[in-house]
Amino acid sequence: LGSDLLPFHYKGRSRGCTSDVFLMASDADSQNSFYCGLMLRIVSGPGRYQVASVLKYDGESKVAVIGKWRYDKSLFQLVLDQDDEDIPIVMPTSESNYEVEQVDPKSYRSI
Repeated sequence: LGSDLLPFHYKGRSRGCTSDVFLMASDADSQNSFYCGLMLRIVSGPGRYQVASVLKYDGESKVAVIGKWRYDKSLFQLVLDQDDEDIPIVMPTSESNYEVEQVDPKSYRSI
């Protein structure tokens, strides 16, 4: 993505998920690698407040290969004042809504 297009932001509803594959909405971009390097954030439904980086993206199938799911550190540090290491990951489902955006990978906060 060129710097004139950033910050980038896309919202959609998941079509399903495994630990390392995320099925993006049917209207997601059709260009291969389009979302690579961006952060996927679950905003509602199962997996809410979790984030994962997009490592690979196939535009034809709308399938993203993702990194390890983590909790949004800004939420847990600011609201719960605790580390996320002891909180179990909840796998997103087809009931989960998500955003894809450019973020600061150290804090998982939008930039």
